[in-house]
Amino acid sequence: MTGKPVAEETSEDWDERFRGGWQKAGGSYQSLLFAFNALRVLWQEIHSLAEWQIEGDNVSAPKIVVHDYGCALGDGTALLQAALPVARVIGVDFSEEGICRAQERWPTLSFKVGDITHPEDADIIWTSHTLEHVEDPSAAVALLLKHCKSLVVVVPYIVPEMHGGHEGSPATQEWVSKCPKPLTKDCYMTFRKTSDHEGIPESNVLLVWKGNLNKGA
Repeated sequence: MTGKPVAEETSEDWDERFRGGWQKAGGSYQSLLFAFNALRVLWQEIHSLAEWQIEGDNVSAPKIVVHDYGCALGDGTALLQAALPVARVIGVDFSEEGICRAQERWPTLSFKVGDITHPEDADIIWTSHTLEHVEDPSAAVALLLKHCKSLVVVVPYIVPEMHGGHEGSPATQEWVSKCPKPLTKDCYMTFRKTSDHEGIPESNVLLVWKGNLNKGA
């Protein structure tokens, strides 16, 4: 946690966090947990989004690209790639330190520095526990939908005056209500490790939208 309001967090703040207490605080475990639970809920749907084709013992699919924004040290990206072996999954984070460490930890995967508020085109954009760190998540969703065919978002359920790394984050219900109606909406619980507790329960919201990339082309 940077301790700053989300609107004031910088890539340098996160560089320092990835050099320091990220692993000690269980950041990599949390990334795996968030990705695993989202995939568990979305298992059939995510493969439909990836347009799998199964013929006999052969599995094939059109070449698709998945961008995982806010990938941190790449643990969730690795799980996504394992779940979608027919896709090219690219981990993206605005922290150069995080991307360097991710590439070292997962040398066979693809990572690059990038900002979720300036997205690049992809078939699927996946972002987990990142939009709550953006000043205006609903505006970010609107922009992301222009750059993908499917958008998968996982965020903690934040209520007003919530702290613990979410200082200044807009309440989840408020910004989601400003977005288009999602194709899928689900909730589930995980446990977040903190420096003071072995784990505290945290409610997660999973949202899937159909994107606008190439629509009508």
